[in-house]
Amino acid sequence: MSDEVYEGAIGIDLGTTYSCVANYEGTNVEIIANEQGSFTTPSFVSFTSEERLIGEAAKNQAAMNPENTVFDVKRLIGRRFDDETVKKDIQSWPFKVIDQGGNPMVEVQYLGEAKIFSPQEISAMVLGKMKEVAETKLGKKVEKAVITVPAYFNDNQRQATKDAGAISGLNVLRIINEPTAAAIAYGLGSGKSEKEKNVLIYDLGGGTFDVSLLHIQGGVFTVKATAGDTHLGGSDFDSALLDHFKKEFLKRFKKGPAAWFHILHPHTSMAAFLLDIAWDILSHPSYHNPQFDHVFPVKDVLVSVFASAGFLFCSGLLSLLRSGPPSLAWFASVSLNIDTDREQVPSKSWGLYLHVFLKPGYLPLLYVGSATPSDIGLRARFKDYRLLHAVSQEILDAIDDGFVLSYSVILAHCPIPEPPNRPSVQAVCLALEAAFSAIFWCMVSTTCNYGHLGDNSIWNREELPWNGLCTHSPLLERVRDLHLTPEQLHTLNEARREQRKEYNRNWARADNAKKRANPTPEFTAHRTKINAVRYPGKKRKRDAAVANKTHYCGLCDKAYTSRGELEKHRETALHLRRVARGEKEFSSTVDISSDPRALRRLRTACERAKRTLSNATQTTVEIDSLFDGEDFASNITRARFEDINAKAFNATLDPVAQVLKDAAIEKSKVDELVLVGGSTRIPRIQKLLSDFFNGKKLEKSINPDEAVAYGAAVQAGILSGKATSADTADLLLLDVVPLSLGVAMEGNIFAPVVPRGQTVPTIKKRTFTTVADNQQTVQFPVYQGERVNCEDNTSLGEFTLAPIPPMKAGDAVLEVVFEVDVNGILKVTATEKTSGRSANITISNSVGKLSSGEIEKMIDEAAKFKTTDEAFSKKFESRQQLESYIARVEEMVSDPTTSIRLKRGQKEKIESALSDAMAQLEIEDAPADDLKKKELALKRVVTKAFATR
Repeated sequence: MSDEVYEGAIGIDLGTTYSCVANYEGTNVEIIANEQGSFTTPSFVSFTSEERLIGEAAKNQAAMNPENTVFDVKRLIGRRFDDETVKKDIQSWPFKVIDQGGNPMVEVQYLGEAKIFSPQEISAMVLGKMKEVAETKLGKKVEKAVITVPAYFNDNQRQATKDAGAISGLNVLRIINEPTAAAIAYGLGSGKSEKEKNVLIYDLGGGTFDVSLLHIQGGVFTVKATAGDTHLGGSDFDSALLDHFKKEFLKRFKKGPAAWFHILHPHTSMAAFLLDIAWDILSHPSYHNPQFDHVFPVKDVLVSVFASAGFLFCSGLLSLLRSGPPSLAWFASVSLNIDTDREQVPSKSWGLYLHVFLKPGYLPLLYVGSATPSDIGLRARFKDYRLLHAVSQEILDAIDDGFVLSYSVILAHCPIPEPPNRPSVQAVCLALEAAFSAIFWCMVSTTCNYGHLGDNSIWNREELPWNGLCTHSPLLERVRDLHLTPEQLHTLNEARREQRKEYNRNWARADNAKKRANPTPEFTAHRTKINAVRYPGKKRKRDAAVANKTHYCGLCDKAYTSRGELEKHRETALHLRRVARGEKEFSSTVDISSDPRALRRLRTACERAKRTLSNATQTTVEIDSLFDGEDFASNITRARFEDINAKAFNATLDPVAQVLKDAAIEKSKVDELVLVGGSTRIPRIQKLLSDFFNGKKLEKSINPDEAVAYGAAVQAGILSGKATSADTADLLLLDVVPLSLGVAMEGNIFAPVVPRGQTVPTIKKRTFTTVADNQQTVQFPVYQGERVNCEDNTSLGEFTLAPIPPMKAGDAVLEVVFEVDVNGILKVTATEKTSGRSANITISNSVGKLSSGEIEKMIDEAAKFKTTDEAFSKKFESRQQLESYIARVEEMVSDPTTSIRLKRGQKEKIESALSDAMAQLEIEDAPADDLKKKELALKRVVTKAFATR
């Protein structure tokens, strides 16, 4: 892109969920595609520890980084934090919204620290992205734009949008209403005609809904009335569908609300030694997990799967296990520096690792885990620790307490297996994780046995120079993608149950027999004392167990006094019939609503289903391992979707009726019904609107996603002088005030000055007076709305007229002038006629009002963020290019057919240059220029070496 400035202006449709940009030059309007080739760009902004992503890139990783991915910010702009709609939205958003002086602000983690952004700044980032898309296409810098807003946006929201444009570096020539812009697209497109007609624009987008009735004759577009809802759109339909599937997930899997934490898996170690320990833990009678029993019926299967997986171990590990507990020096000697050399982590491998957390003056904390996620494996897990997501609560608590991850050791790793072998290899990893947990004793408690782990610890647990962070045996984990039939589960459970009962009976029998064979006086006295108090205590415990539902059957809603009674109940015919029907007991361990990632994945699936149902009569929502390891799949029909959203769909007809009433026009007098916005593709919406107008045909000739940007581009072309078409020569827009504007009188009564539906620009006057004798100060609170009580309307700000001459109550003549410009932005002036004293206020977003200084500061920060993003991208590309070239050179040097062409000494020079280049890569913060220099230096050496013989 050159430094030349584009003389024209662009049109931007700043949408709640998607945005679009277009330009109009000469006689043509062009909708500009983004780098992915899409004509609409998601209004998403995502922040990471390294960069800022906007648009498609931000939405694509929203499920991985939900807390720092911001969307739907248009629903915050120009609103107060205590607004009911804001409170409702905050409950469903995964990102954090905080109260700052009554204004909603977005808090995210960016570049390693907490950052707070206003809605205007987030919107400015989206506008900046659209500006970049246009600049890439035009090849010039863009400085001017026309931006659209919902017709029902109040004065605060309009000014906030204009501020966002200024922050993004744009001179906003005009703020126009979205339905009006769509009317221009229709009037200049397929609907072009000299015939006079009434056109109703029905604009239902991702987050807002507008209805405008326009009178079009030639090039004159007159808005007769407008209505709508700034909080109704496709996002609300997605949310309703999300709630439906959340309830279905709860009903199907019985996942009730409770505290929960992410679970990580420990590492593995030396073959025969570890497998002996692993099998001892797996085969012990006190242990029970039917999945492991199914995968490893005998030890030979465990050994066979382990051998075929191809595990490699940390050097010196076996000698360490033979010599005694390691010191911190040993951990340091084998630790990886993953922040400076990512290549130390094996690529495409599963494995086991050990983390050491240090804090001065405290014992170290150890954590053993296994990495078997997705197709990335160890690298994905180590990334988790840098970003602190998918990390156990114990680790997060340790970090909050000041502990720092100091050493990371890969104990063992193997190539990622083929999909059919993954369940068995994951089970091996978990078994070896249990063995390592027992060896290093990384458990939280030194006294608890954690099943049979404690019996296999090789060192004295209480004397180890560290504490642990692991809270449970790895063998309690679920093996993914391993599905057992009910018959298999029953057989395995019965076998284990009998084995455990026999073990417990033998132990108790042997212990009691030994003591009772030779009872001591102490033993006899002890038994007598116990028997004396046993019954009352048991009764209290049983009563408490029933009251607290300690032994509770969720299927039958019955509580029992002991576990034995509960087990007997589970063998009754009633219980078994309910089990046979597939019902499950409620689990109080987890809650899908507390997992932002699961909700983000489910919301994305709901959005996709909504789109599909516009063309198909049914669809399936399928998500693997949605939550707590449970796969979720559910069919939904179009009829069910329409029923779920029936209330919201029917609510769109109320503004239509209001517009007809305000314009004093009958249904039959409406000539065209034009659909705008992606949500108008929903068949039920189309049918409701058509039926409302007695079966009238709907106008679908214009693209609902691009129409608003089209109209904005036309207006931008006219204002910048780039539109030379005869079609636009006489084009005139006459828009209206969407809501009445006025001031508060005594008793907080709203006194309208500019009525709803007044054409803009406009100037309206109204006279007021004082209410008390000798009153020298008058407050003018300015409101917008239609309610009599000012508290029910939107406050735009207030100003004071003082001093005024003392007079009797009612004698003063106070003239208030309301001036609304073409952008719909209000200026109010009050004058005391006797003295001529006046005061005024321009309503420039009093809700979260930004001063010129604040806007300038935000502009500077936006430029800094853009520079940071560009520097990161440039450095990343340079690093990638250097890595790629090094790999090609290494392949050339190692290939005998190629290296034979090199003269003596040339190969050593290339290897020396390779070492220098690789050393540069090891410097994490190496600037892009240094990386480029190393690449050029290496290319010179290679070129010279192969050019001479």
